[in-house]
Amino acid sequence: MRKNACKLIISVILSVLSIKCVSAQTINTSEDYFIEGVRYYNEDNLEKASTLFKQSIKKDQGNDAAYYYLSNIKSKEESYRDALLYISKALEIDPDNITYLRSQARLYEYTGEKEKAAQIYLSIIDKNPSSTGTYWELANIYLSENKYDKVTEIIDRVEAMKGVGEYTKRTRYEIYKMSGNVKEALDLLQDLVREYPSAQYSNELAYYYRERSDDSLAAYYYNDALRLDPGFSFANLGLAELYRAKGEFGDFFKNAYVFMADPNVNQMVKCEYLQDYIFPSNLVALFTPQVDTVIINTITAHPTDSSVLTLASQYYAATGREGHAEGIIKRNIELHPDNISLKYNLLSFYMTFQKWERLIDASEQVLKYYPDDYNVKEVIAVAYGQMGEYRKAIAQYEKLLSSLPKGHKAILNCYAALGDLYYETGTPSKAFRYYEKALKISPDNTHVLNNYAYFLGLKEKNLSKALKMSRKTIDLEPDNATFLDTYGWLLFLNGEYEASRRILKQAINHAGKNNAVMLDHYAEALYAVGEHDLAMLYWKDADKIDPSLGIAVKMKKRMEEKKQ
Repeated sequence: MRKNACKLIISVILSVLSIKCVSAQTINTSEDYFIEGVRYYNEDNLEKASTLFKQSIKKDQGNDAAYYYLSNIKSKEESYRDALLYISKALEIDPDNITYLRSQARLYEYTGEKEKAAQIYLSIIDKNPSSTGTYWELANIYLSENKYDKVTEIIDRVEAMKGVGEYTKRTRYEIYKMSGNVKEALDLLQDLVREYPSAQYSNELAYYYRERSDDSLAAYYYNDALRLDPGFSFANLGLAELYRAKGEFGDFFKNAYVFMADPNVNQMVKCEYLQDYIFPSNLVALFTPQVDTVIINTITAHPTDSSVLTLASQYYAATGREGHAEGIIKRNIELHPDNISLKYNLLSFYMTFQKWERLIDASEQVLKYYPDDYNVKEVIAVAYGQMGEYRKAIAQYEKLLSSLPKGHKAILNCYAALGDLYYETGTPSKAFRYYEKALKISPDNTHVLNNYAYFLGLKEKNLSKALKMSRKTIDLEPDNATFLDTYGWLLFLNGEYEASRRILKQAINHAGKNNAVMLDHYAEALYAVGEHDLAMLYWKDADKIDPSLGIAVKMKKRMEEKKQ
């Protein structure tokens, strides 16, 4: 087929230009199948095109162009090894075809076999030494492998043929920059700015000066970039960073607005900028209206991008605008209904803001699409528990337990939760059975150990077992105020008042000063060891925090006892 390749390609071009196709009744020859294959290939119907090219090869095994197209199809499918097999077949038929050789070289680059790719480019240069494009393809390989000497040799050859030009200077600049030759890189970049004025070069020179804290020159070249191309928003970003560093926030936001509003700037670059520089700083707290404008500009530039909308919803949630955040999350879901992570974002949002009824409704909607999602089923049970709907929560957990496969990690969560819930509904015997089941799976589960021990203490049952379990929790987490409080209270119930006072004081010191129950426990221990006045002070604090505990009545009773 090699001798007829040009004729065949011309016929393909003519067939495409005339918008004619070969009817199914007239497909007889290899050329017919090939022409139809090209038509389907151009329509991006790769499966049909592949079938037709294979039929063409059956009719004529010397059809190198069909092998070439099959290689392209496999390359588009990212099946690079198969693509290499097909292009090798084409080259067996037409070994001097430059197009096939370039394709083979690029495939070797995709598979990481850069040395093979380089050898092919060298062979093309030998065949066609005036083809400068091949030199640059070879140079890119050497650049990726930091073979700067070889790249320099290529530049020298190109300049010997074509003279010094922008591309050769630019490549030399890249070599100097990558190899750390700062002075040489700067000299060449200044030449590029002077000889080939462009916003890109001025922006790079501005960045160079900003990195070296020469703010005046940096600002000059950023403005020069904008003079050359007013739409070059990365110069606005550079200026914004200059002003942010100097605390000149009016000019910072002025430039940030432009950068964020540019729809031609990649949205992920903007998201990273928000996450790395805007959100972690004090800008949100000090300049909320201005940051709002930054967010609005970003959404306006990318109104349907899921990453932008997700980030915006997180921003509004973090700044207390729950309704706005919820609306954006829902809009994001409507725009991207197949993105399950967005649905989970809504569940997470409702859980964070304790919107339990909405959480249940949203979770049930998710289960319509993913009925076997155990995590979502568990979320519904948690929501019922938080709402005080303990019976419904129990039913949900037991239903979940019956559907979980053996050994599933959620079984432990179910046992622990059912222990808590059964105690809340006045069925401690069932609660304790579930705690025992949970501890068989995870003997060091501090949540279960603590709650089991505390509830045993409240029932004044098996205090020695309760103390042993509670002691284990503070051995595992010695700074946990809740665990310290449980252990201290169990010591109190066991009559060990002085030891109880010491432990409960630790609980208070570890974040218990605003917890009325912990303050009450500590006051009881103080009273028991004779520190009545101090106990009264802590009871007063506890009563202020939560009057519903009836501490005022207790204090009155104790004061009367003290008088007697």
